[in-house]
Amino acid sequence: MKNEQKIISILQSIKIFIQDHWHLLLKSAAHNHLRIQQCKKDSELGGSCNLSFDSYSELKRYQKKVRLFTFSTSSTAISVLVVLIVFQIFFPGGKSLGATYTFVQSSWIGGATANSANHVSNQTGWNQYQSKDADVVIVNGGNDLQLAIPSVQNIQETVDGDFTGTQTGDGFYTDGTGKLYLKKPTSAACAAAEQCASGVCTGSVCQ
Repeated sequence: MKNEQKIISILQSIKIFIQDHWHLLLKSAAHNHLRIQQCKKDSELGGSCNLSFDSYSELKRYQKKVRLFTFSTSSTAISVLVVLIVFQIFFPGGKSLGATYTFVQSSWIGGATANSANHVSNQTGWNQYQSKDADVVIVNGGNDLQLAIPSVQNIQETVDGDFTGTQTGDGFYTDGTGKLYLKKPTSAACAAAEQCASGVCTGSVCQ
């Protein structure tokens, strides 16, 4: 309860302060002098103003200071605001630009590089790339890509052991049961290194 009363008292004081200085800004010194005198005489209006001066001259000096401070501060704030607006209009800060465009990869003959395509000069004619898989082959003078195809092998069985035993070749292996299998790619499950195209089987996975 005490806190509420304290807050109400503070708000009332602020209200009276604003009213007093509003009159000082807009009304004449004579009007304010009469108003202050009336506040002192009339008990009902005694709380409506908190200003008190020993003389009319003191009131005029105080009113002059209030007006000078208020108008100078307002003028400064308005001037700064105008300067900021003008500065933003004629000297804008960072810009973000957008454009509608089409990027054309002309070929791949430029090879793997660390270069980045430029929007201004590389919308067409770009022929470089960052990296490629070993199984991707650039053909037709760099104009096309295709997957690498293992070389064809003619395998002739000469003895039963070629298939009944475990054998390996370029791209194939047998498991000793007479069956022929293609070697497995990376990440495929494996039981032995000869089953993997890479020749490495770690943790039952081709590496």
